[in-house]
Amino acid sequence: MRKEKDSLGIVEIPKEALYGINAYRAKQNFSNHSDFFNEWYKAVGLVKYACYLTYEKFRDTALKNFDKKSIKIEFFSDDIINALKASALEVSE
Repeated sequence: MRKEKDSLGIVEIPKEALYGINAYRAKQNFSNHSDFFNEWYKAVGLVKYACYLTYEKFRDTALKNFDKKSIKIEFFSDDIINALKASALEVSE
């Protein structure tokens, strides 16, 4: 088990769980609701993928057109963005 904390307190979540305290609280508060439709997951995955593509384009444009010392943003590496894009596509599938 791992411990996660929010403004309501500390919760123990299974170590192998892919969710965090926010999802845990949502399940507690809305336990009588059914799971989301598969189309919802597909949409969320595709929206996240589009966001990562947009981020990548912004990062590349900013790094190309501005002096790196003047940019106050620390960008994610290609490895991180590629992992996020792959995860988003996996969710959408």
